[in-house]
Amino acid sequence: EPEIGSTLTRAPRTLRLFYDSLPDVPRSSLRLLGPNGEHQLRGLHTMAADDLMIEILDPVTAGQYTVEWSTAVGDDPELYSGSFQFTFVD
Repeated sequence: EPEIGSTLTRAPRTLRLFYDSLPDVPRSSLRLLGPNGEHQLRGLHTMAADDLMIEILDPVTAGQYTVEWSTAVGDDPELYSGSFQFTFVD
């Protein structure tokens, strides 16, 4: 959340990504890149058995955003990574 490729009319205050198993928080990272550069994020944690969540500290302004992520899930030692985009229209 937000959904991959979505167009939002309300600025997101958090990022929440879902996985097949519980992510290893210490081995995980999330970045949010927008029209004004990288946003400050705080408090990477899990809320359920299959997600990572983090708070967005900087105001999200209109434009296209990229979320970059990496994590290890469950007992799998491999590190997975990817990215997706969403757009916020003010």
